[in-house]
Amino acid sequence: MSFDITKPSMTQANWAAALGSIRENFRAQVQSDSDIWSGQNLSAYGASTATTFTLYGSGGGTAYETFEIGSNRSDADALRAAAIVGFANANSSGRAIAAIDIYTDGATANNRGGQMRFLTRANAGSMTERGRITQGGLWLIGAGVTPVTLAHVYKGAASATLNSSLVQLTVENNADAGIEIACPNANIGRLLFTTPGTSGAGAVVRWDYTNTLMDIGTISSGSIRFMAGSFAETARVTTAAILPGSDNAFDFGSTTKRWRNVYAGRMVTGAATPTTSVQAGFGTGPSAAVDTGSSDLAGIITVTTGTTPGATGTIRVTFSTGNGALGTNTPCVTITPLDGAAAWDTGVTWKLTACSTTSFDVAWKNAATNFTASTTYKFAYCAIGK
Repeated sequence: MSFDITKPSMTQANWAAALGSIRENFRAQVQSDSDIWSGQNLSAYGASTATTFTLYGSGGGTAYETFEIGSNRSDADALRAAAIVGFANANSSGRAIAAIDIYTDGATANNRGGQMRFLTRANAGSMTERGRITQGGLWLIGAGVTPVTLAHVYKGAASATLNSSLVQLTVENNADAGIEIACPNANIGRLLFTTPGTSGAGAVVRWDYTNTLMDIGTISSGSIRFMAGSFAETARVTTAAILPGSDNAFDFGSTTKRWRNVYAGRMVTGAATPTTSVQAGFGTGPSAAVDTGSSDLAGIITVTTGTTPGATGTIRVTFSTGNGALGTNTPCVTITPLDGAAAWDTGVTWKLTACSTTSFDVAWKNAATNFTASTTYKFAYCAIGK
């Protein structure tokens, strides 16, 4: 059975006649099943074919066809104004199986927004809300709450306050919550961050099934930044290095969480360069300098003797940052004489005469002869924190 209204310019009398004909084919009934919306319901029944209602317009100009369901109830927020209900008459006396409920949504009297709620009946259960769209265009997948973001998936109440101002998608549950991205074997699933209209820029998180690798990276340029605390940078991965968030501020491991082994192609320290000075001996007008590449931890000192040097001399090496690269205790320091422009005497002796968290002093004595005037002598040092 069907009803076909195809005339776009029907008069009030035409409509009255048409609706009268429709009423002849509808019958009112009161549903006794509490699972169906209470009250009188108009139901169209066909003998053995589907029931349809078709409304045609002329198809010209700006005209369009409208089917309206209205309510004459008093104005209020959260007012259930209309519903479209689907039911199967042979399903336990016509229980409703799905519906769209239309509510008012907003605080402006006599000019409120609208809200749509979507309901289905669970198998052997009752009609339950499964989602809604608010007057502000926010979508909820779930039931019972007002969505806080553009898309809000709700399974149960979360204990934390939702950061709706920062995100457009919220996945909320009272236990575990998650988002799954699935792809066929040997394919790559990815989450892409980019700017609309750009090509080859942005960042991606992806799963490489073939190589069983999780990739986190930038597409063409840029770095990866790791944040902690009050959203402060703690580390950064660039195309050339792994860097701390700020200089001399973060540890690699701790006293209770230590890395077992560290493998490196070569040893490079971040300690700054110390300073050095002659404390005594080495003649008149001697000088001392730190060789290029030296640091607080290890390096080479070059001593240039002055005029008429004797057989003894003392050098002080001062750490650049108050032993900041070596810890808080007095370090262990080792000294090794090296040949410079002139060789040390075979009977030379040396020792540490002072060592602290800020500097160390080294004294030498040439056993058989005086140092040669205006000549360079070298020694290597190594400082180990403890």
